[in-house]
Amino acid sequence: MARPRRTSHRCSLLTSFALPLALGGAALAQDSEVAPASAAARRMATIRPIDAADAPRLDGRLDDPCWRDAPSIGELVQIEPQDGAAATQRTVVRLLHDRHAIYLAIECFDEAPDTIRATQRARDAELDPDERVEFWFDTFASRRHAYWFQIGAAGSRGDALISDNGARFTKSFDCIWDGHARITAAGWQAELAIPFQSLAFAPESGEWGFNLRRELRGRNATDQWANVDQASSFFRIGEGGTLSGFGARDGGLGLDVKPYVALAGQRVRPQPGAGSTSNTDPDAGIDLSYRLRPGLTLGITTFTDFAETEVDDRQINLTRFPLFFPEKRDFFLADASRFEFGPRANSERLLPFFSRRIGRDDQGREIPLLAGARLAGQEGPWEIGALGVRMGEGEGGLDPRGLGVLRIQRHLGAQGALGMIASSGNPTGDASSHTLGVDGTQRFTEVFGGDLRLSAYALQTFGELGEGHALGVDVAGQTRTWQYGLGARRIEDEFSPALGFVRRTGVWQQYGELTWRPRPGGSLVRNFIFGLEERADARIADGITDDARVELTPFGLEFESDDELKVAVARNHEAIDAPFTIVDGVIVPVGEYDSDELGVALETSPGRPLSLECSVVFGELYGGNQRRIEADLQWRTGPLLLLGAAYEQTDAELPGGEFTTRVGALRVDVLPSPVLSWSTLAQYDTESRDLGMQSRLRWTVEPGSDLFVVLGAGWLRSDEGALRPTEQQATLKFAWTFRF
Repeated sequence: MARPRRTSHRCSLLTSFALPLALGGAALAQDSEVAPASAAARRMATIRPIDAADAPRLDGRLDDPCWRDAPSIGELVQIEPQDGAAATQRTVVRLLHDRHAIYLAIECFDEAPDTIRATQRARDAELDPDERVEFWFDTFASRRHAYWFQIGAAGSRGDALISDNGARFTKSFDCIWDGHARITAAGWQAELAIPFQSLAFAPESGEWGFNLRRELRGRNATDQWANVDQASSFFRIGEGGTLSGFGARDGGLGLDVKPYVALAGQRVRPQPGAGSTSNTDPDAGIDLSYRLRPGLTLGITTFTDFAETEVDDRQINLTRFPLFFPEKRDFFLADASRFEFGPRANSERLLPFFSRRIGRDDQGREIPLLAGARLAGQEGPWEIGALGVRMGEGEGGLDPRGLGVLRIQRHLGAQGALGMIASSGNPTGDASSHTLGVDGTQRFTEVFGGDLRLSAYALQTFGELGEGHALGVDVAGQTRTWQYGLGARRIEDEFSPALGFVRRTGVWQQYGELTWRPRPGGSLVRNFIFGLEERADARIADGITDDARVELTPFGLEFESDDELKVAVARNHEAIDAPFTIVDGVIVPVGEYDSDELGVALETSPGRPLSLECSVVFGELYGGNQRRIEADLQWRTGPLLLLGAAYEQTDAELPGGEFTTRVGALRVDVLPSPVLSWSTLAQYDTESRDLGMQSRLRWTVEPGSDLFVVLGAGWLRSDEGALRPTEQQATLKFAWTFRF
């Protein structure tokens, strides 16, 4: 057995060389930093005001008289496969607005319209398989934040919030707007209307930041309007263009009233041979949203209901550490970007605020939310997110309680920010818990020909649950062909944020990544891929590195067809100081374990009717051997029917025993139109032996008003292989929005 490794105060090889280089480049760039593009150099477009009586009829046909003389934003330029080249297919985009909404007419010409990919109709669908147009509006001309929208050739609509100059992308954001798309003999076209009531903006400003791009999936190409540079991101708001010419706009009172009614029924059969119990629960509530100032919105919710939320993806934990499940509830996803703290590298390891803690006890059982209030937005250089909720009584005698979090940031110029976060309350117990933290970020442009971002943060918890601190630094950057990141954290053992998520405590953590994607040119391979990733956790108490991984990608290819193939090798080290059960009946004893892995991953283009993501890993595991396979198959038969299947299997032979784990999922999506969808998901895993099914129908009666029908069922698999029904659920919910 190898000697204990004491490396908590020593940097890795990757960190030792790359960190001084990155910091040195940032220092050199600091004196010469200027805004990414001067006002004179920005690309400009004009929007034309019209009377409300002349507004287009939204049907996707673009035959309204108002479009005939509407100004175009100008030609798009190719960014993929070759930035700066002339676009091979013409795109014409026109913008108009009346007092109530902004309108877009988009014409995507294509010399071979039969190659257009159009399979996605669902709201907020993943549109990688389809032709689409994306655009964003920086409504305060802040060069930091923007509203992002997209529409696909089959009519799928999506939206998001871009914040921190493209560093954060909140896809869970939803606003009320409408759009229609259709395929024509010359290509495809779309017509959109976005109400000013759905956007925060400065009424007196005549200019917005703006950018737009078109994804030509059938040709695996991208055309863009402004900031045509492969080393830069489309979501980098500071490098976008300018949209001018705005006239009078009316955002109304800024008040949205959204009541809902719901009827839920449940039947439970807890034990074999036992009788079932049934209950029916009618429910009602209301959400209010009021824009206090142009950039600041107050939201209030009462008797919040999450019946329409999609179930979590199944996972089997084969580690010593807790799994991370993302938030999926709409109330907490709204304005989620306002509460984010620290760098992206913390997302599944250290979060001072994790909204999924609210409304659940320590067994994962749902606790009703009686009321909540949220204040979010920006005022000048200040950005704020404040949330307070009142939880009802939980099972097991958990008393009602209040929880709160406050997040404030002060922007420093176009590229920097300082912030703080504070939270109070314990959602799962009576021990008091409070968290206080500060963070700062600074971005530099034109470092090594690309972008570099520095982050630092410090957190402290107080109260009976635990008093300890966590702190860290992070460097991340990218150029046209390089991507790199370095960071380190210290998390004390007593650090315990009751409203946050911490994968583990009492450790020093360091991590780094370096990826090189050179472009050889030619018609077959778009990028070669070479990479190195490293992470290591060392216990603070004794300095022993007890969890480390180094992964090398010696060879990878991204083809011009958008297919991708990668080969990776990895070295793992774990020092187990207490035995743990990896699966029922198999225990990993105390000891040090070094293991090697070889993996191959294949990802075919999502533009194909049948696409596949799969990986195979062979290697060692806790003194034994493992074989792991993962596969995700998607079959897009057309816009009406989408089929998917996912499967994971791990076979392991350890000194303590052998086991096989399996997780499987089947999905069927039926989409008669962009406003009507029916999705069914069935999942099974061998650890819980539970087969679960959820079927969700969503009908958008009009933008902002939705009818949901949700059916759920569960079966438990016995040792003999029989399936026993355990529960059935049915929910009918209707929510509609009134705007003032």
